[in-house]
Amino acid sequence: MAAPAPMDKVKDIEYTNWLKVTLALYYMKSGLHTFIQSEIDQLHQSLVKKIYGGPSVPLSPCTMCDASHVVRNKHSGVWTFPKQCSSYCDVWLYELLKLHTNPKSEKIYWNNSHVSSWPFKPWECAKVFMPRGQTPSNAGPAECDAQALLTLLTCCTHFHHKLSQQGQGLTHKISSMRNKVIHNGEMKVCDADRSNYLQEMIQMLEDPVNLKSLEGCKDAVGNIRKM
Repeated sequence: MAAPAPMDKVKDIEYTNWLKVTLALYYMKSGLHTFIQSEIDQLHQSLVKKIYGGPSVPLSPCTMCDASHVVRNKHSGVWTFPKQCSSYCDVWLYELLKLHTNPKSEKIYWNNSHVSSWPFKPWECAKVFMPRGQTPSNAGPAECDAQALLTLLTCCTHFHHKLSQQGQGLTHKISSMRNKVIHNGEMKVCDADRSNYLQEMIQMLEDPVNLKSLEGCKDAVGNIRKM
């Protein structure tokens, strides 16, 4: 089948719907930036205190350990460093795995982050819970796409009590929706789906436990409602 003429594509209502949904995903993830960064910072502080017994961290990063050193036992599924580390890298690994919804999964992408930065940079810990492909330039929520943040909310148990049960369910639904929309070869969304998708994003941003009162979420809802 021949591709539609450019102007025909631009005028296609279902293509316009597709654009609206993808833009709404951008607004949604932007609305979550402040909330997610704040929670990751708090989580990191609690881990530092738990691991080192106080707010202090090592004076210098570990020079021995690397993400490539983390190995998974093919029989037990347990991830470990082969050797103990004087900088507590193995302890950080243990604590991060305790926070993962599926700590024995093969799909934990340690190469997303720098092991030596775990004690110093909260966002390097956050990237452990994201899909593969996170780069060194990803230094915070603003550098993430919607899927990375949704996966973080889903895979890190710290966030599970930060959202209502409905909010947790919407995180999964929106993540699946995002994949369906982004990988739609024709770049089309029907009117009914567009309406449902936008409403689900609004419902998530208005989650009563922590999100509804945040200015960033309010702004995102306002932008999505205009579509």
